[in-house]
Amino acid sequence: MKKVLLVFCVIVGVANGDTYTSTYISCLNELNQCVEKYMAEAESHEKAVLFCGRRLRCYDNERMLEKQKSELAAKQAAQQEQARYTKCRNGDADACFDIGYEELSKCEEVDCNQTEALTYFSKSCNLKNKVGCFNTAVILEQNLFFKNPTKAQEYYRKSCNMGYEPACFKVK
Repeated sequence: MKKVLLVFCVIVGVANGDTYTSTYISCLNELNQCVEKYMAEAESHEKAVLFCGRRLRCYDNERMLEKQKSELAAKQAAQQEQARYTKCRNGDADACFDIGYEELSKCEEVDCNQTEALTYFSKSCNLKNKVGCFNTAVILEQNLFFKNPTKAQEYYRKSCNMGYEPACFKVK
């Protein structure tokens, strides 16, 4: 009987379309009150079921709201990422740099070869991003997979010539 009551309450809560929202803790408190009320008022089973349905709705609405927020955030992040790739393809040096930085940050947690980061830093450098040139040089100087000190020096020099002072200290 309790399972039937719970299912009915959930259905009533979801089917009712108002936008009752509260914090999760407040919702749990209301659910506890519902159980106490149901146990105390056995005279009207239907009234208790409706009461519980109203209270369970807050949990369902809160959960759906959180899910919608999460889905919206993921969708917006995907759109922003897509926009960044489009800007990079269209010659935006900063967008290419941002993609390179994002790829490099993935490598901090996992042992990777930094190919994507190098690709986008190099592209940003070719589009006149001085820090992109510097980061390209650092990867070429330090990465085991494509270690190339000569090429790294070229990128340090290019970065220095663009006015990025830390690169000037690396030029030999």
